[in-house]
Amino acid sequence: MREKVAQHLYSLMMNEGKLLETLELFKDFFLLGRGELFLAFIDSADNMMQHSISKKSSDSDINRLFLKSYTHLGFSNEDHFEKFRLKFVSGLSKSKSAEQVPSKWNDLTMTYDVQWPLHVLFTADVMTEYNKIFMCLLKLSRCQIALQGAWSVSTDLGASLMLIC
Repeated sequence: MREKVAQHLYSLMMNEGKLLETLELFKDFFLLGRGELFLAFIDSADNMMQHSISKKSSDSDINRLFLKSYTHLGFSNEDHFEKFRLKFVSGLSKSKSAEQVPSKWNDLTMTYDVQWPLHVLFTADVMTEYNKIFMCLLKLSRCQIALQGAWSVSTDLGASLMLIC
């Protein structure tokens, strides 16, 4: 009996739930596996994040920029894309010190529309953990971009100084 139940659950998860495809999507989106997508998105959304945006329009605006980055890079499967949504959750970026400046980037989270039967595996707690990883990786990507920019400026400045001397 146990073996039949296990086989049935396996069949449900793998065939109807498309578990492997879903895990691949989680890697691409929550774990920033599509690095070029998130680099393009960060580049296009950075200006918006610097300005004051209303809660009413912010979620739709950020998702519009995300979709624009997605389609601009030639990704065509919008069925997969539409299961993921970026969302601002206020209160996540509480500064702990006077030196730390709150950023709208710190309030950005990702949601996924979990369908049956995968809701058994991807519970609210599991999705919370995936979101924590997403937020951390997004911060690291932004830091990497900033460091590359600073390095580029410093090497260009160094080369200019060498020419002067």
